[in-house]
Formats: sequence, structure tokens, C-alpha cells
Amino acid sequence: AKPRSTGPVRVGALALSGGNTSATAVAVGYQAMAANTSGDQCTAVGYQALAANTTGARNTAHGYQALQTQSGAAVDNTGVGRMAGKAITTGYENTFLGSGAGNSGTAITTGGDNTLIGFQAQVAAAGALQCTALGANSKAANNNATALGAGTNAAGNGSVAIGRDQSGTAASRVSGPRRSNRPWSRVVRNTIR
Repeated sequence: AKPRSTGPVRVGALALSGGNTSATAVAVGYQAMAANTSGDQCTAVGYQALAANTTGARNTAHGYQALQTQSGAAVDNTGVGRMAGKAITTGYENTFLGSGAGNSGTAITTGGDNTLIGFQAQVAAAGALQCTALGANSKAANNNATALGAGTNAAGNGSVAIGRDQSGTAASRVSGPRRSNRPWSRVVRNTIR
């Protein structure tokens, strides 16, 4: 007989224990996706990964308490690493990669379209939108901000800060070892020559 290829996958005590009806859910670990009822195309691997998710779809959590408190209809979130995106509740389309990413400082709860990569990469507002922080302890401290480098802080709306322990406050400007007040496009054009 041919083995059945549909149905949820659950491994671990209380994994998918909340009355799950999704045939596409995968939960591995103690209380992984424990509250899931109908969240489709979700994968949770780790102790309490995606534990509070009920109906949110297309989410991926890998690591101890990754995306643990996500609930409701939160969709398209990815959390990889110990406590990555742990505090997210109804946020959407976020990517957290690294231990504590999105869960340090002011943790993201409702924000969307954020990319936080690195140990404790963070934002300054729970509802942050379209922020990018790349590097250990990097911080995109305002909407549309980009922080690249360990300890970097992009503080202004739409600001860009590049380089270790740098700070940027002006929109469309680059802050780094060689500070510049020129527009980003001019700095890039002159750098590429």
C-alpha cells in the first residue's frame, strides 16, 4: 500500500495540540505550534516555536521560542534562532535571523516588512515598518531605516548608517567612517568609479 502523503506532522509533547485542522502544518518540539487551529503552510521546529499561532499562515520558526507569541492572522513571518521574533503578535512579512533578532531593546510586536539579521538586531518601535538591521546589535530606529554593521544605529526616518558603531540620522544620507552630507546616489556613484 502507498503511504499517505497528506496531513500534519507533529513530533513532541503538546505539538499541534490546539485542535489543528491544517493538513500542511509541521511542528517538531515541545509545544511547537501548540495553539494552532487552522494556520496553513507553517513550520515550527524547536521548544515552543510558534506556540501561540492560531490562524496565521505561511510562517516559519526554527529555534527555542522562535516566533513564540505570534497569534491571530499574522502571516509570512520567518524567525530562525533562539528567541528570534519571540514577541511578534500580529506583525507580518518580517524576517528575523539570529539569536534574539527582533526581540532585543523594543521588540517588534505588530510591525511589518522588517528584516533583522544578526545577534539581537533590533528596531526602536514595536510597530516598526520596513526597517533593515544587519549586524550584531544593529538598530534601525525609525521606519524605513537601514543599519548595516555591528552596533550601527540608523535613527532617522529613511536614514542609512553603515559601518561598525556608526549612527545615521538624516534621510538618504550615509554615515560611516568617512561621514558625508552628500545624497546617497552621489556617494555611491563616486565610490564605484
